[in-house]
Amino acid sequence: MDLPIDFAFMFLTVWLIRRVYVCGDEDLTAAEFTMLSIPLVSMALSYNVKKFYEHKYIEDSVTKDVFDLYAGHNFAFFIYYVLMFAAIPAIIMMYRQIKCAQEKVLANERNAEQMENMKRRISEVEGLYCDMRAMRHDIGNHIMTLECLCERKEYDEAQSYLERLKRSFESSFAEIKSGNPVTDVILTQGLKQAKEKGIEFMCDFHYPDNIDAFDLSIILNNALANAMEAASVCANPYIEISSRCRENAYMLEIKNNFKGSLSYDECTGLPKTIKADKNRHGYGLENIRRTAQKYFGDIDISAKSGEFTLCVMLMMR
Repeated sequence: MDLPIDFAFMFLTVWLIRRVYVCGDEDLTAAEFTMLSIPLVSMALSYNVKKFYEHKYIEDSVTKDVFDLYAGHNFAFFIYYVLMFAAIPAIIMMYRQIKCAQEKVLANERNAEQMENMKRRISEVEGLYCDMRAMRHDIGNHIMTLECLCERKEYDEAQSYLERLKRSFESSFAEIKSGNPVTDVILTQGLKQAKEKGIEFMCDFHYPDNIDAFDLSIILNNALANAMEAASVCANPYIEISSRCRENAYMLEIKNNFKGSLSYDECTGLPKTIKADKNRHGYGLENIRRTAQKYFGDIDISAKSGEFTLCVMLMMR
């Protein structure tokens, strides 16, 4: 009966571990591996010690098995093994709770980073409107200056002044008009960053009704960061952003080219990060999905022929 009982306990233990520890695609440190191995090592050592003394008893004293003479020992060892097997999922559960606590701390840090990014974007929007107010304040003076130059027939100087004024206007206003100042700044910054990296940036984004600008900023910031990183190492890099509405559904699509192949996380179904520090990276798509689900939507990902496509669907309220 020992063999089927052992197999039954092992099956139960593996089942409990798989049930408690759902996502097992994590790297273990040496300390974590040692902690999780202690119950199994203890069971193996205790079993060998038991067999050794059992053999020595039969060899040195009588020919009858010690556990036949003292039946209570069989039950005691049975209870011992049950406890040792139970310790395995218990330790796994405690380990998982520790990891969950660490993940919450990292999630809070990532949320704090998102808030800092939003504060920075809001500050940029405020700066944009300050420049606009300053430009409006000075526009009368500029017109008077141009009138004076024209009256004095200094047309070359007036043309030069007008060109400088035009450049000043262009630098003061967002290059991309999406219908919301927050998304204007995010997309304009994305355009400038793409120009610096030699990435073709195509944008046909329109701000939808009844969707918070803060939530859209989370989607755009994370999607653009991933797209910039992937496209920057490609030949003829490009990023294409488009949006459309279908009844009460808002569809946002971001395309970019990429190199290599993608591997997917079995737990989340999302592409794995290729960065070394997996604890602090690889959460952009999770944040996008979480934001989409807030609006009873979801995301769809496809990677074909060197092109990565992220489609985000949001239900407008």
